[in-house]
Amino acid sequence: MDIIEVKTLNEPDTAFSIETREGDEVATGKAVEQITETTNTIRRLFEGDDNITTPPRREALREQLYYELIGGDVPGDKMEWTDRVNEVFRGDAQMKVNSRIVSVEINSAATSDASLDCFTEDHQSLTITRLPKQTVVRLLMSGQDFESESPDDASETVSETEETGDDSDTGSGQEDVQEEKVDNVSDDNSGSEEAKPAESTVDESEASDSFGDPADYADQVETLKRVLYEYNIKVESIDPDNVEVGPNLIRYKVELGSGQGQGPLEKRAEDIAREMALEREPFIHRLPGTPFVAVDVPRDETAVVHIEDYLDDLSQREEATLGEMPFIAGINPAGESYPAMLNEAPHMLVGGTTGSGKTVFLYSLLTCLLDRFALDELRLAIVDPKMTNFMFCNQLTNLEHEKVITDDDAAAELFDWIVDEEIPRRMEVLSQSGSIDINDHNERSDDQLRPLVVFIDEYADLIDGLGDESDEFEENVRRIAQKARSLEFIW
Repeated sequence: MDIIEVKTLNEPDTAFSIETREGDEVATGKAVEQITETTNTIRRLFEGDDNITTPPRREALREQLYYELIGGDVPGDKMEWTDRVNEVFRGDAQMKVNSRIVSVEINSAATSDASLDCFTEDHQSLTITRLPKQTVVRLLMSGQDFESESPDDASETVSETEETGDDSDTGSGQEDVQEEKVDNVSDDNSGSEEAKPAESTVDESEASDSFGDPADYADQVETLKRVLYEYNIKVESIDPDNVEVGPNLIRYKVELGSGQGQGPLEKRAEDIAREMALEREPFIHRLPGTPFVAVDVPRDETAVVHIEDYLDDLSQREEATLGEMPFIAGINPAGESYPAMLNEAPHMLVGGTTGSGKTVFLYSLLTCLLDRFALDELRLAIVDPKMTNFMFCNQLTNLEHEKVITDDDAAAELFDWIVDEEIPRRMEVLSQSGSIDINDHNERSDDQLRPLVVFIDEYADLIDGLGDESDEFEENVRRIAQKARSLEFIW
């Protein structure tokens, strides 16, 4: 077992230093102290009769080791690792625990990595591996460092590495990567003098819609796997590449094991939040049409969504009738817009806590309508009792009352007019043209009926301000909801 301490510092000497004492290389420093303490703790788990773990904890450790070994890409089959783990815990096999410090030195100008076997001050063996910038770049690029090397240069690098004979784990891995590099360059160029940079397969337009890199959440995926395992929830897989990063939440797609119900997972929402140190409980639900169960984790800080970036996702004006009013209802966890039709949800109450974005949503809805419709195609009524959020709309030329309504009584009069005059007028127009709704009428007649969309900011404040007249106002709201759908009254 290798215990590895990784350090990524501009000045590695602040973490450890090496000096020669009586012919031996001795390492000292904070990083050395940290890995020595961890190594000693792990060794005591497996050495001596006076074991520091109680039998239940020891059994839990055995389970965890087995789970980690069969869950990753490790050599050998499951039965082999089962036998190995059992032999160690029975005492039939000796667990050798090694210490290694890996120093990632981005500022180093060295051309290859190097490993040094040394000792700590209490005479424990320790290996220190230094990874300079060139090695890190080669590993990240999977051996295809096209810009810095031609095929001939790459072959020379492999030869030099083989002659060096570095015995460290990192060195061996690097040699394999570089051999693969020569094969890739040879296959890709087919006799060309110089390799060209690989073209990215990522669509730049898609990348611009992303609200984060799924790779940043790989650790959380492993934590979620561990938590579900500890609560005996069988999981087939949680692919870190399938993590969806949206503006408000992170979606982990869980494929449950055969025979595992979704109910136990839903019941563990509070435990998952505690184990993963989440601010709020995740929302757990099935993703229709897929084998996955979504674990939606709210983001600590929501990202800003710019509505203008998504207006092109709406159907064009010439593709929609006058009665169809497309708008962006939201952004899904994959960063894709969710278009909807306002005429299919004509009576909408936008709810939420203070500062949750209710007014901003109304802004985006209004923006979508004004972007798709000319002012002479659409009539608007805007009620803003607080005279704060919508006063800038006074410049619009298609407003009922020719201005934003700020007075409670004026708002009540607007709804009286809609119920007592405008609804009967429109019903008469439809009757005369023999139409069933406004869309049918507009297809038959040159005298177009325009939709009327009413925005009310702070509905509860308006009701409070009306006092005794609020009952009559709410009765008008009810009557509009009953009759106005086919007449294109939307509020």
